Amino acid sequence: MFRRLIWPWGATLVVLVILSQWLPYLHVGQPPLAAATLANRVLIDAVLYDGYDYGDADEAIALRNVSAEIVANSGYTLEDGESRSTALPPDSWLQPGQLFWLAKDGTAFYRQFGFTADFVLNSWPKLANSGDEVVLRDKQAVEIDRLVYGNGDTQEDGWVGPAVQPYGAGGLFGREGQILYRKRDQATGHPVQDTNNAEDWAQSLKDPLNGRRPRYPAWDLDEF
Repeated sequence: MFRRLIWPWGATLVVLVILSQWLPYLHVGQPPLAAATLANRVLIDAVLYDGYDYGDADEAIALRNVSAEIVANSGYTLEDGESRSTALPPDSWLQPGQLFWLAKDGTAFYRQFGFTADFVLNSWPKLANSGDEVVLRDKQAVEIDRLVYGNGDTQEDGWVGPAVQPYGAGGLFGREGQILYRKRDQATGHPVQDTNNAEDWAQSLKDPLNGRRPRYPAWDLDEF
């Protein structure tokens, strides 16, 4: 009986010794955000283009820093398909992993989302309900990211394949008020790798696990 007890305790001791050697090299919790190039440090994370408010006053765009570096947004601009450009707030910063919401009208945004937008822009891209493009550029006017939705122009550089469409599920979910947003990696909660096509977005029909998902103001799906 004594010999039988020694082996389990001895094996446990060996395992503990091995773990003590390796634990300093193990990362517990979510892995850090992958280092990103200058061209894709900030991504368009979500867009509400067909709002509930009169005149779509609650339109909003969310940007996310997907790099491990602080990004200064001074000089960055947002454009629609007709090249209507609006500047991001000067002296604004995005911390690593940070998301911030840009609003067309602060009061309308709060009414629908239930929290205050990070910034209310002085001018706003004209986002067509039938379809358009949302383009983010840096201070050198170099394109950083692009979303094409509805019947927007998919032939421009920076986009591959068909446009993102709101998820309807046979009429169960409406286009009005629906927020287009990026898929999340289920292991980390971070947006999936950007490939400049509709499969990056949660409304994708081809992905039954991470796609086929609608979202509306005041829904906090990142909790799930």
